Amino acid sequence: MQYKTMMTEGGTLVILPTTLINELEKQKQLNPRDMESGGIIIGKRRSSNMEVVAITTPQLKDKRSRCRFDRKEFGHATILGQYWNQSNGEDNYLGEWHTHPEDFPTPSPTDLSTWKAMSSEHGIPLLAVIIGRVKNYYTIVSRSQFYRLKEIA
Repeated sequence: MQYKTMMTEGGTLVILPTTLINELEKQKQLNPRDMESGGIIIGKRRSSNMEVVAITTPQLKDKRSRCRFDRKEFGHATILGQYWNQSNGEDNYLGEWHTHPEDFPTPSPTDLSTWKAMSSEHGIPLLAVIIGRVKNYYTIVSRSQFYRLKEIA
C-alpha cells in the first residue's frame, strides 16, 4: 500500500493511504451544482502522530448545500464504532474532512471556530482536511492553535 506522509513544523507526523486520498478526491466539487461533502477521519494515534485508516462519506441525515456541510452523528458514529470494535479500541476518531468549491481551499471562519471547539471538547489535537478542486488543505488543530501539514513523502 502506498502512503502520503505529512508533518507539521513541530514534528507531528500524519500518514494517509493514497487509496483514502483518492476516495476523498472523488468528492471534489467540480461542477457548479455539486454539494459539499464531508465526514470523519478514523485512525490510530501513536503518541502525537496519526495514522489514518478510514474515512466516512456523507450519510443520509447530513445537511448539504453548495457551500455548507453539516455532519450529523447518524451513520458516522456507527461506522466509527465498527472500527473501534474491530481494532480492540485502537482505531478512533482523528478529525474531520469536507470539500470546498475552491481550487485552493482556505478554512472559513466557521471552519476555524468549529475545529477549535471540537479540539477543546475532545481535549486532543484533531486532523482537519479540506478537499479543493486543485489542492487540498491539511492541518492539525490543537485547542486554538493550527499547525499546517506539509508533504514529506
